[in-house]
Amino acid sequence: MPGSPPLRRALAAIAIAIAALAAVVVLPAGSAGSAGAAGAAGAGAARSPVRRVLILSLPGTTWADVAGADVPSLRALFAGAAVASTSVRTIAKQTRPGDGYVTIGAGTAAAGVAKVDGLAFDAGELFAPDGQIEAFRQRNPVTVAQGGVASIATPDLARDARHRHRGAEIGALGEALALAGVGRGVIGNADTALRLDEPGTFHREAALALADHRGYVPTGAVDRGLLRESPSPWPFGLRLDPDAVLAAFKKAWDVPGRAVVLLEASDLARAQAARSQSGAAAGDETVRRTLEATDGLIAQVLADVDLQRDAVVVTGPSDPGDGVHLTLAALRAPGVRPGLLDSATTRRPGYVTLPDLAPTVLDMLGLTRPDSMEGRPYDDHPRSWSGPPLARFIENDQEARFRDRMLGPVAGAYVAIEILLSLTVGFVLARRPGRRRLCRALDFVGLWLLAVVPLTFLGAVLDLDSVGPYLGLVIGGGVVLAAGAAALRGPTRPLVALLALLVALHVGDIVTGGHLQISTVFGYSPTVGGRFAGYGNLTYGQVAAAAIVLGGLRAHLLGGRRGLAVAAGVLLVALVADGMPFWGSDVGGVLASVPAFALVVLGLSGTKVSWRRLAALGAGAVAAVLALGFLDLRRPAGRRTHLGRLFEQIGHDGLRPFTDAVQRKIQENLSVLPTSIWIPLVPSVLAFLAWLAYGSSPRLEAIRHRAPEMRPAFVGLLVAAVLGMALNDSGIAVPAMMLGVLNPVVVRLALRTDERDLSPAPLR
Repeated sequence: MPGSPPLRRALAAIAIAIAALAAVVVLPAGSAGSAGAAGAAGAGAARSPVRRVLILSLPGTTWADVAGADVPSLRALFAGAAVASTSVRTIAKQTRPGDGYVTIGAGTAAAGVAKVDGLAFDAGELFAPDGQIEAFRQRNPVTVAQGGVASIATPDLARDARHRHRGAEIGALGEALALAGVGRGVIGNADTALRLDEPGTFHREAALALADHRGYVPTGAVDRGLLRESPSPWPFGLRLDPDAVLAAFKKAWDVPGRAVVLLEASDLARAQAARSQSGAAAGDETVRRTLEATDGLIAQVLADVDLQRDAVVVTGPSDPGDGVHLTLAALRAPGVRPGLLDSATTRRPGYVTLPDLAPTVLDMLGLTRPDSMEGRPYDDHPRSWSGPPLARFIENDQEARFRDRMLGPVAGAYVAIEILLSLTVGFVLARRPGRRRLCRALDFVGLWLLAVVPLTFLGAVLDLDSVGPYLGLVIGGGVVLAAGAAALRGPTRPLVALLALLVALHVGDIVTGGHLQISTVFGYSPTVGGRFAGYGNLTYGQVAAAAIVLGGLRAHLLGGRRGLAVAAGVLLVALVADGMPFWGSDVGGVLASVPAFALVVLGLSGTKVSWRRLAALGAGAVAAVLALGFLDLRRPAGRRTHLGRLFEQIGHDGLRPFTDAVQRKIQENLSVLPTSIWIPLVPSVLAFLAWLAYGSSPRLEAIRHRAPEMRPAFVGLLVAAVLGMALNDSGIAVPAMMLGVLNPVVVRLALRTDERDLSPAPLR
């Protein structure tokens, strides 16, 4: 069979490299013994269980709010705590208090139901005839003990969770605490009226954090007895009555045995509601005054907490009134070192997610996390940032918000220029062949598009959070890189230089911590919360496309066995960087890349592709993911990625977690498809490729004739694009990014074949 010996050598090299890398990782993990593998997350496994846990809920509060207020009690608490920013993203883009509290209670991303999630009542209120809310109370006839609190929202919340295929069990935290005999109490009332009984004025969502599956919390207070009328500047003319709050807290906190009590600073919830209705300056001032008043109440509450035996968790469970933000998080407990928090969910110090709070509470008490909880316990690390962490947290929030604002304009401009380039090149080649100056200008635009992509990842590390400097970096830097590449001789060498830069940037970044991936336009955002480590879907699209095309070009330039070996090496590096759990941790990328990359290697080796081989490639992709999953399972629990956690859940619950994940990805793919800014790029580039292939002067065939190694590269890239769209939850964005990398390459090669009158000379 032609090309079989070099093919076997290339595949053998790949297998040996993967086996060696797996041995490096697996053997140390195995030698650590079962204790390391079975332990809880990170340092948390060595902690002794605490007596009680106090959850201080500061709705919508950011680190910038803390920095701008005089809050000595909070600052003293944070000084001895491990701290982080919380990504509060649940289901919807902006997280309301109801979304946040039901997510805390489930330990998994969930959504509130706006019309009912604020309807919780003390036992005395639950059966009083109060007009408009009577119909809602009858929907969940909870049996409560004297002094208990009941939410009537749980049936609606459970139906909503089942509909969204997220596997969330409403009230999982409350249920786990109840089964372990741990007391629960919730104190808070964010109502916006003192006497009205309209459902929209009831805001007792805090009860959902500790309610069991029936909606019941055995102690606490959420009634309007916690409130007193107070004139402006208190939002809605209401504030918490400190005496009533402290009395309710003492009653819940002093129960015999272990307990978990959530105290909501409800005045902050009202301040955030007012913030959304007022101007920025007025809203910020209201929040500042409210936070300072709340700090005095917190000081009195903490006087009853023994920090040598008890744990305090501080969280901001919802977005502020002025939009999507990162909120605060802190953990003060015996055995917790002052420093930074993370979790196995984020794997990035300084970041936790809202679903991580429930597993953290259970971990503090030495209780087992229910299988339904996707969150993982907080872990603490010595501080790794220079300077005060408060300033860094504020900067992180600003960078994330800047990234979110810039994503639409930058992606839109990128898509528009790609489309215009294709249309213009097609017009020039069809109507005005031989215009060298115009062709060179279009060629430079293509090189600039390739150069721009890696530059978009440098904004966050350079602390660029304003439009002018950012555009200067991207546009001006792209011109410089494109000019430098254009100075290289030959049609393909400039492409090789820019594609190699793109692959090297992402591979080098991911093996050194992935600092360029977070809060960057084509990376991911912590406010979105889908990823905090590894490769995002757009990065995968760039790496896979660049590696495939680069492999084809290097095989063409070097030729023979050497070219095949170099191309296989490039693809191997990209695959390992993308798939390894401690680097890219990209399951969908591995499933798409293994068959696509193998097709490229087969094509370069001259091996004929059959249906049998295609089936083997598909099986190989599945086997690769299984191997990576079991490799992830060998690591300590606190370091496992989402793949290892999925394998954990499958081990406990069968295939349900897998089918839920598949349904969720399908839903997310379909949900982004109609509105994605990337949609126009795909048909435009495909139409351009079709015209080059089947037009009156088939330049694509000429490219393949002069550089036959590009044919398997084109086929492999299209296969990766189709599989990448199907297997990743960003849908059409993945093939669009891949075609965006391919388009400038094809433009340059098509223009160069035109200049040479389609001569058969190699494109070198």
